[in-house]
Amino acid sequence: KKKRGRRPRRGAGFFGQFGQLVRRAFTQTRRESYIHFTRAVGTAVLGLAFGSCHFQLGQGQKSIKRRGAVMLMVCINSAMISTIKTLNSFPKERTVVKRELAKTRKDGTRLYGIGPYFLSKLLVETPLDALFPCLFGSLVGRLSGLNPKMRLPFLGTLALQGISASSLGMSIGALAPNTETALAIGPVILVLSTMLGDSGGLFAELPDFMKPAAKLSLIKWGFDGCMGAEFTGADFHCDDVAELTGGNAKGKKKVKISVKQAEELGVCVRTGAKVLSQMDLREGCVREAAAAQAKLIAFFLGTTFLVLKAQEGSGSREELAHPDDKPPIPYPS
Repeated sequence: KKKRGRRPRRGAGFFGQFGQLVRRAFTQTRRESYIHFTRAVGTAVLGLAFGSCHFQLGQGQKSIKRRGAVMLMVCINSAMISTIKTLNSFPKERTVVKRELAKTRKDGTRLYGIGPYFLSKLLVETPLDALFPCLFGSLVGRLSGLNPKMRLPFLGTLALQGISASSLGMSIGALAPNTETALAIGPVILVLSTMLGDSGGLFAELPDFMKPAAKLSLIKWGFDGCMGAEFTGADFHCDDVAELTGGNAKGKKKVKISVKQAEELGVCVRTGAKVLSQMDLREGCVREAAAAQAKLIAFFLGTTFLVLKAQEGSGSREELAHPDDKPPIPYPS
């Protein structure tokens, strides 16, 4: 009797691949716990330093512009750290994935597809992308005395800011040929996004022809959301209005005006709603900003997926056989 040959094991389906990739991603994340701990410590140190520089802003007129500065700097910090982290790691990971996608099982099927890999990566890494901006924002919020009534919307905006910045980094990393190129392109895009971020004109006027481009700025929507969270329901006093109207230049006498005169001149702003209206924003703009951030995340992730899909099976032999980019945890073949 002839012995029947052993059938080769068929490749796992979509959900089987997804489960194996999720387990591998979780294992890799646990192995990198020291890196995440170091990142958390660095984020906490930055938050404490930043909150100490803007300690207890108060509710005076001078605090209004300082609160706006805090919102802008928090958004820039969250976006910069998340983007650079992704730019530094994703191009190398992409090379490893391309090499694994080039392999086949005995039955001719691939180890896994782009879809299961991409979804497993998002499932494991997205919470981390949201965690660190929230840690930074919670420390700054308590130390600076930011609006306690809207603390959750403020942290939610920062969480979306971190996710959108990481998604932007993935798009750049997918398009760039290597890590060095990605790290060269990323900061340029972030600087442009920062320039377009203050579209409301709190610190500088943006030319009219550039305002449509501001809708693509992740800094703009993060800043708008943070401003909406900070100034919704906020009240301010005018006790320090004399300090704002007094002359400080040499040879100029200080001119004192009353609170009533300051209100008539528009120097005294008592409500956060008026601050937002001066920036063409309104109370409740947090939801609008969150919706715009979600659209940016979907756009960046969609771009990344399509680029990876287009690159599937491509790559030179030298690139696929690079000895320095070995997968930390091999995928079962």
